[in-house]
Amino acid sequence: EILEGAPVIPDNTIIGCSFSDGFNYGVVAMGLQKLVMANNVLARTRRRAVDIDDQCAGIELRDNMAVGVYRDAYERLQVARHVPSAAFWIAASGTKMTGNLVSGGFDIGYAFRAEDCGPRQTAAASDTAGVAINYRSVKLDGKPDVGSLKVIVDEANITGVDAGYCERDLEAITDHCNRRLCSTMEDDRTISGSKRNLAARTSITFAALTPGKWVFATGIDAGWGYVVYLDGTLIQRQDKATHPGPVVMEAEVDVGLHVIQLYHAENCCDSCTRNPWVVKAPGREEFEPVSLGVLSGGEDMEFGAPSSTRAIADNEAHSMQIGHMVLPWCRGKFCKDKRKQECVVVDSPVAWKCSHMGVSSVDQGALVVVRDAVVSDSHIGVAFDFFRSSDNNRLWILDTTLIADSGLSSCEDSVACMAQSASDVQGTGGRCTSLFGE
Repeated sequence: EILEGAPVIPDNTIIGCSFSDGFNYGVVAMGLQKLVMANNVLARTRRRAVDIDDQCAGIELRDNMAVGVYRDAYERLQVARHVPSAAFWIAASGTKMTGNLVSGGFDIGYAFRAEDCGPRQTAAASDTAGVAINYRSVKLDGKPDVGSLKVIVDEANITGVDAGYCERDLEAITDHCNRRLCSTMEDDRTISGSKRNLAARTSITFAALTPGKWVFATGIDAGWGYVVYLDGTLIQRQDKATHPGPVVMEAEVDVGLHVIQLYHAENCCDSCTRNPWVVKAPGREEFEPVSLGVLSGGEDMEFGAPSSTRAIADNEAHSMQIGHMVLPWCRGKFCKDKRKQECVVVDSPVAWKCSHMGVSSVDQGALVVVRDAVVSDSHIGVAFDFFRSSDNNRLWILDTTLIADSGLSSCEDSVACMAQSASDVQGTGGRCTSLFGE
């Protein structure tokens, strides 16, 4: 209980301190809730200057400098990339990290969980005003010709006499259960929709932001068959009974609003199949339930901003093996945050004189946006390796400067120490990296 007038407990703070010549890590946080670390200098630490584990929350790191990050003595003979470490090893998601500088080390400058991209790109309101889901069912007097279903359903009048049949606009649709969709309240009783002698139409209007293939899928109980129309053109017909069965509808469309319509007829049962309505838009990796929100998009990069918070931004790495390493989301049983990230943004990283890569990730499960980056005098500028369930692996590099040779790395030691060469393909170079005092 928080009492009125009770003192406010301050955040943990490390501000304006100097740590040097230690034989261990500089600062370690394990399970810590709230930490502000700002304007500190960490010199000649071992293995990691700052280590924040994934049980921490509310961490803010700003305007710190770490110089000369050594390996532990027993690790000196190991290849750094095989036993990775970093000057800033930040496993906690949601960490704010801005304006920091790392210079001179045998490993990674920053290893961190990147910030989520912004909300998915959607079309302008004028482009999506027509997005809609409509369900309509009518009474049949007998088995219809499947080819006439569209005319029968579209032109039939629905009156109070036709109890159990209806027309409804929906925000989302999960199935074809006429008993549920056409249920009504009468004298405080729920009257279910009809399950017999019905013809129904599910009409879905969607907005394609880019050309490509949309895939809709569901399962229906159609004892008298079904037909599918795209923008008024017949694209599928099934005259045989489907009890219940999957229906997959593919729509290769151009930019703009489009309508896909499924008409089906059922004589006896309307079994309210559990197969849901799902859709996969261009650029999406997985099917999603059909809703108005999902129908208002297509290949959804720009992802909004991609992010406007810049929680991790303006961090520099000089003279490291890897400048910035984006960690994949945590999959272990002890992970605090197992949330799968769909898209992450790496904002304004700077990397200079990195013997391996400037900005990178391994086994990344999210789509990645790199923006406002500057990578110079490094063996490889930007390199990402993905581990996803499909071939939809995407890396967007926006407003970025890559410089092969700035002319600032031409001194004798610069081309001999931690530099790729025919005789030193891993860039470990005698371990004579730019360390203060050496």
